[in-house]
Amino acid sequence: MSRLKLVALLDYLSQSLWAIPAAGLLIAVALAEITPRVGSDTDGRLLGILLSGVGAGSARAMLSTIAGATITLTALVFSMTMLLLQLASNQLSPRVMRTFLADRGNQVVLALFVGTFAYALLALRGVHAAGDESVVPSLTVWVAFVLALLSVGGFVYYTDHVAQTIRPVDVIARTPWPPSIGSTRTSSLMTAPRCRDRRLRPIT
Repeated sequence: MSRLKLVALLDYLSQSLWAIPAAGLLIAVALAEITPRVGSDTDGRLLGILLSGVGAGSARAMLSTIAGATITLTALVFSMTMLLLQLASNQLSPRVMRTFLADRGNQVVLALFVGTFAYALLALRGVHAAGDESVVPSLTVWVAFVLALLSVGGFVYYTDHVAQTIRPVDVIARTPWPPSIGSTRTSSLMTAPRCRDRRLRPIT
């Protein structure tokens, strides 16, 4: 792969909304496979005490709630955001949509939502009732709970960030001038003849 193709690929990934969320999904899948093994190999007395009153049914209900709420929140937030950005791009500038897609904060928040959903869904496999005993991987459940809290914080940040992004002042600051317009302005200013006669003054 040539250097130009590599630069073009990196630029495409940086401008894409799916790259970081896809990485977050892979990390969540790997984390869901690692945490049950780490929890079983280490001494989990503290986490076991914290979850002493939680049975398999309660743990599964909590993980199911986290997974369902996260995917619902993701679909609702981004569908409403796309509608809002469509209206903003029609009224302000079409570059608002590209600025939103390339924003790293939006990509990280989406990765957090998708990762939390995937982790909670995969964590349901390790929670089951074996006869009279309930198998509840404490570390796995607590990681899902922490991811859910982080998702709530990410939602608050995302709401404020989008509200700040669609402001006209911020849109103008984030929108660069097209090179053709900038070069035309610069060239016209540089090549404009100066009025040497003091009686003939340019109209301002």
